Formats: sequence, structure tokens, C-alpha cells
Amino acid sequence: MSGIGSYKILNYTCIIHQTKVIKQLKVKIENDSTRICPKNLGKGIVFQ
Repeated sequence: MSGIGSYKILNYTCIIHQTKVIKQLKVKIENDSTRICPKNLGKGIVFQ
């Protein structure tokens, strides 16, 4: 996890079709909860 201002970037290691891939997800931490901030939800793009 790395920080960018008030946002955090979570790195996920995934195996997709026998290929190791790192996906990044932007989140915002508010009090005791976390909010996912998709890159472009209108186009269906969640990961960075």
C-alpha cells in the first residue's frame, strides 16, 4: 500500500490465465471504513 494525498493505492497480485499480474486499486480511508474510488466506472474500469 502506498499513499497519495488523502488516497491510498492497494496493490493486488492476481493470477489470470496462468499469468501473474499486479492490479492497483485506489481507496479512500474515512474514519473506520474504506471507500473504493474506481478509475472510470462509466467505462467499467475499476483498477488503475
